[in-house]
Amino acid sequence: MNDHRYNQGLLLAIGGLIGLTLICYWQVSGFGFVFDDDSYILKNYRIHSGLSWDNLIWAFSTPHASNWHPLTWLSHMFDIQLFGLDAGEHHLINLLFHLINTILLLFLLTGMTRQPWPSFIVAALFALHPLHVESVAWISERKDVLSTLFWLLTMRSYFFYTRSPSPGRYAMVLFFFSLGLMTKPMLVTLPFALLLVDFWPLGRLPYENKKVSNPAALIWRLILEKLPLFFLSALSSMITYMAQKQGGAVAQLESLPFLVRLANALTSYVAYAWKMILPTGLAPYYPYPDHISWWSTGLAAALLLAVTIMAVRLRPHYPYLAIGWFWYLGTLLPVIGLVQVGNQSMADRYTYVPLIGLFIVLAWGSFAVMNRYGLPTVLYIAVWSVVLLGFSMITYKQAGYWRNEFLLWQRAQEITEENWLVEHNMGAALVKLGRYQAAIPYFEKALRMYPDFDKALANLGLALIKTGQIGEGTLYLERARRLNPYDAMLRNELGMALVRNGRLRQGIGQLESALVLEPDYAEARANLKMARNILEDTQKAITELRAVLRTDRENVKANFDLGLALLALDQPVEAEIYFKAILESEKVNADDAVGFGLTLAKADRIKTAYPFFQLALRLRPDDPRIQKYLRLAEGYLEKAGHSKAAGEATR
Repeated sequence: MNDHRYNQGLLLAIGGLIGLTLICYWQVSGFGFVFDDDSYILKNYRIHSGLSWDNLIWAFSTPHASNWHPLTWLSHMFDIQLFGLDAGEHHLINLLFHLINTILLLFLLTGMTRQPWPSFIVAALFALHPLHVESVAWISERKDVLSTLFWLLTMRSYFFYTRSPSPGRYAMVLFFFSLGLMTKPMLVTLPFALLLVDFWPLGRLPYENKKVSNPAALIWRLILEKLPLFFLSALSSMITYMAQKQGGAVAQLESLPFLVRLANALTSYVAYAWKMILPTGLAPYYPYPDHISWWSTGLAAALLLAVTIMAVRLRPHYPYLAIGWFWYLGTLLPVIGLVQVGNQSMADRYTYVPLIGLFIVLAWGSFAVMNRYGLPTVLYIAVWSVVLLGFSMITYKQAGYWRNEFLLWQRAQEITEENWLVEHNMGAALVKLGRYQAAIPYFEKALRMYPDFDKALANLGLALIKTGQIGEGTLYLERARRLNPYDAMLRNELGMALVRNGRLRQGIGQLESALVLEPDYAEARANLKMARNILEDTQKAITELRAVLRTDRENVKANFDLGLALLALDQPVEAEIYFKAILESEKVNADDAVGFGLTLAKADRIKTAYPFFQLALRLRPDDPRIQKYLRLAEGYLEKAGHSKAAGEATR
């Protein structure tokens, strides 16, 4: 009867956990796409086209977004196939995986330890802790929740294998592990985690002062048993490193010296643990500090060493302390920053699996205290219920910040300082609303902090183009392209900017390069076709205009149109001949000169436009409108550092 009530209470607790998790996260069903969802989904034409044989090949062969995770790409394609671009449905799939992971973790720990209540507490902390919001509420972090599903399925298969070893059961371990590596390479530490559970709770390695005839041989046997898994981990690590290096995500040693990365790693280990206890000040991006405090680094190292020594010394009587602690240290190692990927000092999403280790320490440690002092289980449950309810309230609020980019980055601005990524992303959020002029200062501020930030350069260029500053915007796009030459989308944008700026041949060259990088890039192919049609029309127009000028050399409009056409073909010196003919002609009037100047100015060719405004003012000295245009042109040229002398070569 007591067992029945016990099990009934546990089932009610599981139902309550699922309900509370849904309360915290159901709000994501009304959220939109944010942040890297652009490169992962919105601007990824492969994802847009859904599941196909070509896209399957692409998923397994591309290092897009600086990662090789084909199953993650396929999961996003499957979402598009089912829901299109309904962001809420994509969010709910992430939530579904999070719930499945929670239940799998609960049953895995219960099966291994035969202790359901501590197992439940670990699962509840996993489900409700605020540090896990980023992994659940951000669509692009599908790789987190999906890879953890395969992590847990691998461990469950391993548990069954250890109970009754067979080649078939070991094959299932390899199968799920391989799938996990194809969703996120963070699973490379899973073989190490399996060695930990061999010690506790599986007891394949003795830990209670039991005599073993040959302990070294036993340890080596367990390591050899996992050699295929270690081999797959090494292979995945090499593929990941090459993909991230090719994508420019791996920071160079000279920009982040090893000692700086080591100091950041040590302090991050402590910071993550502290945020687990007191989850405040959570942000989607934590920049590197301006300077490293070696005093705090030394304190962090001493603290980590002290906890490690304590866990090792207490392992005979409290094995879960050592296992939980080394789980935390080991599984966090690939993303702790020793091999730096990106410019963040730490990230909440990195804790999705590693915190399971610390949750085990807390759940089993508190359970041991309860048993030591003879306290009732109901008190254990009551205390943890209060803690979980507090975490749930923070999680609900934290998840709400992911509703849209404004809330997300405004929150980040409140809790971080000198954060170049936050400034950039605030600008990007404004761009999505069509507020290009308002976005420009954010991009400029981001670039003052991080001058070589290719995305900020590209977005500033696009914003300038949208506000009519085509030439200046094109220069920023060209800088971004030099920093990131393998980005097909960037080359497509640059190509169209050059076409709009009247530089047809250069624009066509960039569009062709985009198709070399991504042969099936439909948008770039359509743009290239359009640009080639414009080029063909321009060449025909040049032939016709030359014929007109052979019979009417002083035709003002024909001279101007021919000059524009030659500029479009990147022939500024020859174009200048025809513009000069207009400036020296007695047939041109003030209105024509103003019109020619404005046409050139709109194409952002201010140096070429300036002499036409000068001519217009000579012809009509008292016209305030012409005076205004001339002052604006002079101001631009002075700002750009150009000479104002009329008749200079075009830009």
